[in-house]
Amino acid sequence: MNTTIIGTGEKARGIASRLLAVGGSVTLSGTERERGGTGVPAGAPP
Repeated sequence: MNTTIIGTGEKARGIASRLLAVGGSVTLSGTERERGGTGVPAGAPP
């Protein structure tokens, strides 16, 4: 299942984690600036 979540806050990341745990594909899309991290969108190929 491919899912796009609009938002990059803690709640959006929590939902994304649950979807990934059941084998889904997730893209987080938002306007907030990242603090740290890799800069790679969730669900991007390795």
